[in-house]
Amino acid sequence: MPKLSEIYQELDFVSDRISTQVRQIALGVLAVAWLFLVGGKDKPPLPAPPGRLWLLGVAAVSIAVLVADYLQYVFGYWATNAVRRKAEAAKQTATEFNLRDLRYRARTWLFWLKQVLAMMAVAGLAVAIIQALHA
Repeated sequence: MPKLSEIYQELDFVSDRISTQVRQIALGVLAVAWLFLVGGKDKPPLPAPPGRLWLLGVAAVSIAVLVADYLQYVFGYWATNAVRRKAEAAKQTATEFNLRDLRYRARTWLFWLKQVLAMMAVAGLAVAIIQALHA
């Protein structure tokens, strides 16, 4: 049976990996959308070009993923620093997060928001490519 400390370590590892994958997905979708938008000799051949407005929307969602990722870490820093300050003021060596703290909750919300946005960006790019293939 795993110890609670091992479970915390595993959660930390997995959430870090998820965040890394989300960043890579967002950057990949943004790069492909940009490639279709600007064209050039490296642009994949499609029977019709994907819709520019649709691709701009996909790019905007990809950028929103990166912003949500950044904000998740900002709110995480603020929440953690608040707990540290409180513990130091009370001269404690161990403390807990306040799960009701808005900064802590925002951190969790942003973690899940970036997952949803990343899948929306992937789906949006897939729709653009499928529409261009069937045009």
